Amino acid sequence: MKVLNRVPSNKQTGFTLIELVIVIVILGILAATAAPKFINLSSDANAAARSGVVGAVKSALALGHTKALLAGTVDGEVEIAGKFVQMKNSYPSAKADADATGVATKAFNVAYLLDVDKLAADAEKATDATLTITIAPNCTVIITDTDDVNVPPVINGDETGCP
Repeated sequence: MKVLNRVPSNKQTGFTLIELVIVIVILGILAATAAPKFINLSSDANAAARSGVVGAVKSALALGHTKALLAGTVDGEVEIAGKFVQMKNSYPSAKADADATGVATKAFNVAYLLDVDKLAADAEKATDATLTITIAPNCTVIITDTDDVNVPPVINGDETGCP
């Protein structure tokens, strides 16, 4: 049987304490510079969500207006996808009154056209001429009916929570 003699080597087989400390310091510096970028992402996401909701509202108003013009309806209901959507000045309203069958708060408003489940319970049965869609605290979209014929509802809201 052969016995192998191992000759001790003077080669380094690990990292020195100094190398480890330097790597940790560099990682700490990178984390400190990157952290504020990631912390600010929630407000960017809220702003993007609000922009998306505003775009969806404008699109829903335009599509509802087209349907109302084709139906010849200025004030009242227009049937869209099997539901009665309340119209005000030929635009989908923020308010939901009694529908064509006379059932109170059964007609749908502009929120039905947005097809957002979160809005379904309260927004579709709103009895006020203003509909508020809350994205985050101090980040809202407010749709307010106008009294002028062929003038779309006003879209505004609070943007302080979604800069």
